[in-house]
Amino acid sequence: TDISGITDTDTDSDVTVAATSGIGSTAFNTTAAGSSSADTTLTITVPDVNAEDKIGAGATVQVVVSGVVNPSAPGDYTLVVSTTNEDAVESAAYTITPPTIPPVPGIVEVYNPAGILMAQFTGATAIADAIAAAGEGYTIKVGPGHYTENVDVNKGLTIQSQNGADSPIVQAANPNDNVFTITAVCCSSKCARPAER
Repeated sequence: TDISGITDTDTDSDVTVAATSGIGSTAFNTTAAGSSSADTTLTITVPDVNAEDKIGAGATVQVVVSGVVNPSAPGDYTLVVSTTNEDAVESAAYTITPPTIPPVPGIVEVYNPAGILMAQFTGATAIADAIAAAGEGYTIKVGPGHYTENVDVNKGLTIQSQNGADSPIVQAANPNDNVFTITAVCCSSKCARPAER
């Protein structure tokens, strides 16, 4: 847990301490708790906040610390809490894992034989959408990105990558089928990695 954002003062608004009434003590709620941090240890000092200057037995204590953030590095962490009068209590381990962000599909452009841009598509099935919109002799240029589809090339087309063989990745939506199936009589396919599954 990253505690570097907590202010080290004797009247730290980042730390709130509250307690219910206990045996021999009244309830209180204060933002005047002092705090000091060193590495990964935060020390909180509770001031004299009620007439009894203490927290009685049986009271429930709540400590709220603002400015605490999760560590930036993935891993397993535990939180240890203790007082000057009691042994430390250690939490169960909690795990921080990075989010899984899928690759974003790029833009697929459709050009007529004169080199004029006629349409463009994006999304996981952009290549199939471009083929459906293209006419015979058109050129389809596949932009960098990740495409998940099974493509049936049923027209005489030129299909090529916009930025080299490593830029677009086409993965089969149905792993039991070919990524590209060419049924056209005349077709030149230059799209990157046509057999990847």
